[in-house]
Amino acid sequence: MSRRGAVLLHGKWDGPDGAIAPLAEALAGCGLTVRRPHCCWSARRHYDVRFDQAIAEIGGETKALRAQGCDQVLLGGHSLGANAVLAAAAHGVAADALLLLAPAHRPERLHAAGMTAAAIARARAADPTCRMRLPDFNRAQRRLLRFRAEVWLSFFDPAGAAVMPRSARRLRPARPVLWLDTTVDADADDVFDLLPPHPQNRRMTLDCGHADIPSAAIDESRRWLDSLEPPRWTT
Repeated sequence: MSRRGAVLLHGKWDGPDGAIAPLAEALAGCGLTVRRPHCCWSARRHYDVRFDQAIAEIGGETKALRAQGCDQVLLGGHSLGANAVLAAAAHGVAADALLLLAPAHRPERLHAAGMTAAAIARARAADPTCRMRLPDFNRAQRRLLRFRAEVWLSFFDPAGAAVMPRSARRLRPARPVLWLDTTVDADADDVFDLLPPHPQNRRMTLDCGHADIPSAAIDESRRWLDSLEPPRWTT
């Protein structure tokens, strides 16, 4: 009998016991082995690693589930966590299905970040370890935080690995993706359409707020997971 597991990534400035927790508990109640890592974009870790290193951490979480005997692994995330899920899968992290909840963090859309990237790149070349007060964006909010130049660039470079259209185009092989937006988050340019086709790809818009979508997504996530026949989980 196959064993299923899930790695669930929280959103920006949140944590594993925050908005993602109700979904994690619901999936655990359905028999999945669930891991909720403390990601580097939380308030506690304060961007202590680059985006590529964060992806490597995500890969370590999926490997831990495989080591526990899970042969079907769901990789899911909320907001920036969903962005990282897509990037991780596009960069070879072995996941059999993806759950994206209100994916966010779009460096290619952040005008201020785009204008600043060249200056930050110059600072990085001069001293990769230097810390600068740089903007972090979370929906309508903006904070100035102390970043290492290389870390800020890894998250905010408009041509970097956190750009979701780039990740969607790189995603191979195809695997099931459930993409759930909220009424206030739905993207006009529809990155979902850039994903490789799969018969069990699905996108829905839920009538809820951004922070509420992990809870609102419980029933739909369960139905979708129940619909995945074991061969279709296999990458």
